[in-house]
Amino acid sequence: MKYIIPIELISESYIKDDLKQQIPIKTYKKVFASKKSAKQSEFFKAAAAGLRSDCTFEIRYFEYKGQNLLRYPAGEDGKVYTIYRTFETDDGGIELYCEVRAGG
Repeated sequence: MKYIIPIELISESYIKDDLKQQIPIKTYKKVFASKKSAKQSEFFKAAAAGLRSDCTFEIRYFEYKGQNLLRYPAGEDGKVYTIYRTFETDDGGIELYCEVRAGG
């Protein structure tokens, strides 16, 4: 698989401010991926679970650390996707099944 499309994996963590309120902190990690359209079977399985499958990105397995979000294209103008499912491939990759949520 050729990984030529830059995407950003988004990690979320929280810190507490002076008032003990949790403030979200996002960290962006740029990686290269291949993009595929959602298969028809995946689209219907996701719909049955109340999700809207949009597309699939494949990256190298070792680059994925359990992030729930990604941005494509990479950069501030990119669209943020929610990763709702993953699948390890036989060639050392991992497929990230994504949806765009309302307001995202």
